[in-house]
This record gives sequence, C-alpha cells and structure tokens, in this order.
Amino acid sequence: MAAFKKLLLITAALFLVIYLSAKLPTAVSQTKPEIIISWQSSSYAPPGFIGKILPTRGSKVSAALMLIDSGRIADLSKTEIRWFVNGELKKSGLGATQTAFTVPITMNSDMNLKASVLNYKNQIAEKIVRVPFAPPEIVIDAPYPEKKLEPKINSLRALPFFFNIERLSQLSLTWTANGLVAQTGDDDSNILELDLSAGRSGDAVDLSVTATNRLNQ
Repeated sequence: MAAFKKLLLITAALFLVIYLSAKLPTAVSQTKPEIIISWQSSSYAPPGFIGKILPTRGSKVSAALMLIDSGRIADLSKTEIRWFVNGELKKSGLGATQTAFTVPITMNSDMNLKASVLNYKNQIAEKIVRVPFAPPEIVIDAPYPEKKLEPKINSLRALPFFFNIERLSQLSLTWTANGLVAQTGDDDSNILELDLSAGRSGDAVDLSVTATNRLNQ
C-alpha cells in the first residue's frame, strides 16, 4: 500500500512538471527581436556638458540601429531597412543600419524617428523614438552666491546651448547692462568683465546677452 501511494506521488509530480512545461514557454521562445536606436545631433553645447545635445533648426541628426535577437546582435547586411522622420521616408536599403537628416528650418516641435526592419525571419520589426527639438538658448553663468553681483569688476560667462554651429567663435555675442551695450563681437565675447565699482551693494542690474550666427550674416 505504501509503495502504491509513493508511485501515485511520483506520477502526480511528473504530470505537474509536464503540465507546467506546456503552459510556461521558455524566455527565449517568448523573446521577440528588438530594435535599439541611438541618435546624436550636430548642435553646439559648451565643453563639459554631459547631457544630451538636442537638435535645432538646421542641425544634422545622425542615427543608427541594431537588432537584438535572443540576446545577440543580428546580422542585417542582407535585410531591407527603412527610416522615416515624421512619417516621411528618408532612407531605405539592404543593411541600412545608419541614416542622417537635417532638421528643417521651419521645424518647431519634436520629431518621430521610425525604423522598420523588413522580412527578418519572416516578420517585421519596428521602433519609433522621439527626437526632442530645442530652440537655441544662452545661460549666463554668474559664479557668485545667490547670483548677486558685487560693487567691483564681476566676471560673467555666456554659455550658448543648441545653436547650429560647430565652434563658439561662429557666434557674435552682444552683452547689455541696464539697456546699454557693455560688450559686443569680440573673440572672447562670451566673457564679460562688468565693472560695478561705482555702484552700491544690492543695486539691481538688468543683464542680457544676445547671439548672432556669423554663418548666416
């Protein structure tokens, strides 16, 4: 009787293992090929900036993809790949794992970058990523406590972000203080030595800086 019960337990255990194997496919069999897209833009950012450099009007955006299949990078050299920007076909071809496009001058919103890998193991793999659009901006770096200037010579620095330039020298910067031009157009015009020696501590200073792209002049 004890042997019969033991046999029943073994049979039940084997049935449970077989049942679970049928109901729970392996992780490998469930994994679908996945596209990974990376991109970068040619916009300018100050040296040392560790964030993502975002494209602006006229910037060149370069993108690349790879297809991960069962944990490995798939060979797409003989597979047709199509690239789209906001639904418009930009590039297609066998093994076209890279593409590039220029942001239109009229652009003022984020862009959708789509990649389609056709007929990979008789299926289509697709991926869409958002490419943020960024208007150019300038940050004034005032390295003083609470950004309060002092009644002396204050050294300020303009940090341009996301302009369609390669080098800072391609920008002409104009500084104004309290509505008066303080400095303009010099090679080192991103640095302003503002003399407030005649002022008093706590005086307000209306400071601004504008930029002109020399390449567009």
